[in-house]
Amino acid sequence: MSKTVEENVEELMKQAEVNNDASAKFCLGSFYDHGQLGVQQDVKKAMELWTQAAELGSSSAHSNLGNQYRRGGDLKKAKFHYEAAAMAGEEVARLQLGSLESEFGNIER
Repeated sequence: MSKTVEENVEELMKQAEVNNDASAKFCLGSFYDHGQLGVQQDVKKAMELWTQAAELGSSSAHSNLGNQYRRGGDLKKAKFHYEAAAMAGEEVARLQLGSLESEFGNIER
């Protein structure tokens, strides 16, 4: 018997909380960011979950945090998260970091 979407989301929430699972926190953050799979959109909650996932080593969470901080105009925090993600091998974060450096006028970087 396959699980419903709600059951899958509930299981993911348990993994995030009980197991302190970085991947589960990252996925839930994405659901909150976009308001998907029955989860009410809540960007603040998404940021909290991505921050927790980043602290647990999720480079994807760092990349998403960089995007959110960049949209919000906090370029210092955006750069920090892009650098962390890029150092972990996230190619898109490297691209975003290069773009950000260009905005800072650091063309040579």
